Amino acid sequence: MQRQSVIQGTTYLLIAQIIFLLSGYVVHIGLGRTLGPASYGIYTVVISIATVINLFLTTGIPQATSKYISENPIQAKRVLRSSLKISVLFSLALSGVVIASADGIAYLLQDQSLAFYIPIVALMIVATGPRTVTVAYFNGIGDYKVQSILVGLYNVLKPVLILLLVFLGFSTFGAIVGFALSPVIPLIIGLFLVGRYTVIKSEHFPIQTILLFAAPIIVLSATINLILNLDLFFVKGILIDNVFTGYYSASAQIAKIPYFLMAAVTAALFPAVSASMHEHERVQNYISESLRYALLFILPGTAMVAATSTAAVTLIYSDIYQPAGAPLTVLIVGMCLFGIFALLTTIVSAVSRPGVAMAMGIGVLAVDFALNWLMVPAFGMVGAAGATTLSCTFGLGIAAAHVYWRYQVLMPVASAAKILAASLLVFIALYSVPVSGPMLLVAYGAAGVGYFLVLYLMDEIQERDIERLRRLIPGRGITVETDLTRRD
Repeated sequence: MQRQSVIQGTTYLLIAQIIFLLSGYVVHIGLGRTLGPASYGIYTVVISIATVINLFLTTGIPQATSKYISENPIQAKRVLRSSLKISVLFSLALSGVVIASADGIAYLLQDQSLAFYIPIVALMIVATGPRTVTVAYFNGIGDYKVQSILVGLYNVLKPVLILLLVFLGFSTFGAIVGFALSPVIPLIIGLFLVGRYTVIKSEHFPIQTILLFAAPIIVLSATINLILNLDLFFVKGILIDNVFTGYYSASAQIAKIPYFLMAAVTAALFPAVSASMHEHERVQNYISESLRYALLFILPGTAMVAATSTAAVTLIYSDIYQPAGAPLTVLIVGMCLFGIFALLTTIVSAVSRPGVAMAMGIGVLAVDFALNWLMVPAFGMVGAAGATTLSCTFGLGIAAAHVYWRYQVLMPVASAAKILAASLLVFIALYSVPVSGPMLLVAYGAAGVGYFLVLYLMDEIQERDIERLRRLIPGRGITVETDLTRRD
């Protein structure tokens, strides 16, 4: 099968990520408006716990699967069989740990009602591990289209099941059950597309090889998700009031958009860098171009939300969530920095240095924990947002320094300066002319057009960028070797 290009693969996965974002916001906006801040806060805490736990399954083993398949597609079914075996056993064990730990987690967060809800997510854990490994198989063979379809299907089923059960009258319980059941159908379809009998008949790939590569990435993934959710846990555990938890959850869901969009780039970039790990110049080009495009598309959105945070959160969640605006102003900046940090650690992992990436993640988590411990009691929700932003700034600095030390490249300084300048103009324009309600969307659109026009006039957006956009059209993709690695 012909491998799809990194640019086209990023497009497919970006579409899947957009579906993921839309489905997530359908759920969060629907539940935030329907349940109110307090019940919505309980839901988000339980789902955040589930998300942290799932990261032990959704990365590490899947990334090892993608890596070893992309390096040698002939052994794809062998790698998949061994990865599925590890994943099933790990999922069952982790599910048991979650059930046994429910009371302890509820005690730490000072809310015994959580002990009833947490065991429900154990249902999801059993299906999540094998589902993500199956999706990683298609990533490894370069079939990003099928990968994005499976991811998109999961992201469509999730809001349907959650909102259906809530509207049937099951409230928070129904929302959590719907969340837990959502990965089952995508898993079944993914195994069918792979051909489960051919997998069963395949020989085993060395399990130790997968585990040695996956272990540090699993730790890194757990730390990354703890960083993403640690501030919410501190808000819940220290401020206690579920209403504050609901407010902070609303700001966090909006702030995480840059990170979620970066996931599409990192998912397509990982196998490409992994397959090219011995070609120094090609990896340099991947680093430079991926960072440039990350800043190009992430920074203006960050500037828009930071300048209009209260208007944005009330437009999405209703006026009752107005207190969420203050932490959102700070947190959106932290999540932008964290998205770039995640991109750099993905590159470090892909060149067979997952232990280094793991150490970076642990360092950021330690700083984040200490800052939250100090700042949440003193500054409340804004303190949690500030702690996350400061720790992400630290992490980005460490990751950027390591990548530059190893490859002597990040991205062109002139490009970074132009993108930062154009984004600052967007922030000033929107901050200076306050708008609210539906007109905010019009203002965002005008600011976006102005941003790209400024960059075009500054000669930052060139013919090569327009040509790459043309390659996104199905049938016009080119091979991995001539995609981001070209010096146009």
